[in-house]
Amino acid sequence: MHILGINALLHDPAAAVVVDGRTVAATEEERFSRRKHGKRPLPFSAWELPELSARWCLQQAGLRPEELDAVAYSFDPKLARPARDMGLDDPFDPLRLEYARRAPEFLAEAVAEELARDGIVAWFQGRSEYGPRALGHRSLLAHPGRAENLERLSHVKGREEFRPVAPMVAADRAHELFRGPLPSPYMLFVHDVAAEWRDRVPAVVHIDGTARIQTVDERDEPSVARMLAAFERRTGLPVVVDTSLNTAGRPMVDDPRDALECFGSAPVDLLAVGPYAVRRGRAFG
Repeated sequence: MHILGINALLHDPAAAVVVDGRTVAATEEERFSRRKHGKRPLPFSAWELPELSARWCLQQAGLRPEELDAVAYSFDPKLARPARDMGLDDPFDPLRLEYARRAPEFLAEAVAEELARDGIVAWFQGRSEYGPRALGHRSLLAHPGRAENLERLSHVKGREEFRPVAPMVAADRAHELFRGPLPSPYMLFVHDVAAEWRDRVPAVVHIDGTARIQTVDERDEPSVARMLAAFERRTGLPVVVDTSLNTAGRPMVDDPRDALECFGSAPVDLLAVGPYAVRRGRAFG
């Protein structure tokens, strides 16, 4: 078993490689970057990964990235002891812990607010997806109450306008809106949309009054479930438009570089990547 360990949430980022339970290499990033403590001691610098020390550890272990069985991130706020309990005087400690605990919640609210304003969101969360559908890890999201959003998403993706998009709905609310086999977590069945909901979510309703739905279980997809709940609080709609995160002639976005490239080249209003909400800068005003 080959494991790369990463410590990056706080300052003093470091990396280690463990092979079959034995630590074969470990070092701090500052040894290579020559920057004391590796980075600023703030919770908002978690994206600064110890790339140089990770590369050195892999070299010392004689491993390539594709030979790793797992990558372990060292910080779990549920296990963290407050600084004062360890006899430390650290005024930033409560802020770091609060940020780490609530970052997914902050993101859900930011995305829901953008969608409620009728923005289009590129949603990049968790591991890559495999299969014929986008199921909440690599998605383009939009407001389902605007019929014109079907055309808008077709424009973003550069595809034919007759191609439909799908509703993403909380599993415990699906029976109120859709008639068909439930749950339907893989977007493989077509359901009849309840008559009283067709005019409320027109962007996801096919011409024959059906929709190909994805039900979201909070136990499987907590980030998506939080976003759906936040969107419903703002709009009264427990549904969000979902389609795959890619543009014309391109496969589905896979890694963060792909996500940034897609965001930079398509008319998307917000990119939700990991715990971060990325918006476009304004040239004037």
